[in-house]
Amino acid sequence: MYVLHLLNMGYTRQQSAPIVGCHPNSVTNYVKLYNRGGLDAVRPLGYNYSHHELSPVYEQVGEALAQAECTTVDEARQTLRSKFGYHRSKEAVRRLLHHLGFKRRKTGTFPGKIDDFAAWQAKQQAFIGTLGRLIDQANGEELDLVFGDAAHFVYGKFSSFHWGKEPKYKPSGHGRYRINVYGVYDIMTNQVYTMYNEGYVNADFMIEYLGWLRSECYTDQERPLHLILDNARYQHCQYVKECAKKLTIKLEFLPGYSPNLNVIERLWKYLKKIVGKQYHADKASFENAIVRLLASLGNDIHQEKLWTLLKPVFQCYEKSQILGC
Repeated sequence: MYVLHLLNMGYTRQQSAPIVGCHPNSVTNYVKLYNRGGLDAVRPLGYNYSHHELSPVYEQVGEALAQAECTTVDEARQTLRSKFGYHRSKEAVRRLLHHLGFKRRKTGTFPGKIDDFAAWQAKQQAFIGTLGRLIDQANGEELDLVFGDAAHFVYGKFSSFHWGKEPKYKPSGHGRYRINVYGVYDIMTNQVYTMYNEGYVNADFMIEYLGWLRSECYTDQERPLHLILDNARYQHCQYVKECAKKLTIKLEFLPGYSPNLNVIERLWKYLKKIVGKQYHADKASFENAIVRLLASLGNDIHQEKLWTLLKPVFQCYEKSQILGC
């Protein structure tokens, strides 16, 4: 209709084609159609749609593929072949999967020592509610809220990447040399406060860290400081609890097996990814790289990424998402 209007306005067929975004031959065909049957011949949309042979049972196909939990396109082909008699190439099956909304996704992990999923899920939901209230209070400057945990950087486990034409090798780290870092992340200020050693993270180290945190970072002891942390034995012992109470630090223990509710876990993953891309010739180089990285977290580049990465948005698990359940 647009073409006919342009032609009626005095445009040529060659001028009309680029205006409506079609080929000049299409303009000629529209004119022939009009000459043959007038506007009634032009109005119907006479496009021929190709329907997929499984389109009448798309819903059943989607359910079958979801239940099969296929890990490869070949497995999806086998499922379609056995259940629907659909014999097609891998590329055809791949296109069908995409059309049905399936994507190739990396399987995530969640704690595997959970006996009662429903009870564990309920505890997580309840704690998320507690976190929401604490975050609101922190936003209102009624208290300080930090997420804490330890990370262990083991020298021998970190490889490095390089640009080269052939593989390169380096000696593996000797023994269990590692840098232990304990830190907290403040979701209001986007700051990270860390302390590290080469020995162990234990109750004595924890008490030293809490004392330093109160004396150097959160000095107003009239203002409550809430620390979200897991149930590691050195954190949960009475010795540490009594010390925290004297320092007006409220220890908020996560439900068991709930690393997904501790945002600082994302920070450790981010840092280990950076350290793993560097070359460390020896233990001193490895330690210096970690120390420099921790000291640089206040830089604009890291700060911008941390604001996005460490948002207090918490992933929950639904029973339907668990493979093999």
